[in-house]
Amino acid sequence: GDEVPLDCWKNDSSIQEWMKDQSVPGVVELFELFEQKLLKIVEEKQPIVWQEVFDLGIKIPKNTIVDVWKSHNALFNATSAGYQVILSS
Repeated sequence: GDEVPLDCWKNDSSIQEWMKDQSVPGVVELFELFEQKLLKIVEEKQPIVWQEVFDLGIKIPKNTIVDVWKSHNALFNATSAGYQVILSS
């Protein structure tokens, strides 16, 4: 997911209804569900996620590369957590 505007999910009644039916408590958890399904599809590849996925605390496999573009603090945080990174700034 690239620059997913989480607020749009809050304002869409069909998404809110689906989240309620699926017991998804919030939009960050919905984004995590999306990312986990996507990562499952590419699990035999080398997954790369944008920094926002890491920043939100979404669970990602340890072989995932984090593409950092917002700050050097994120670079430090991702490498400290054991992830490889790409610095795109």
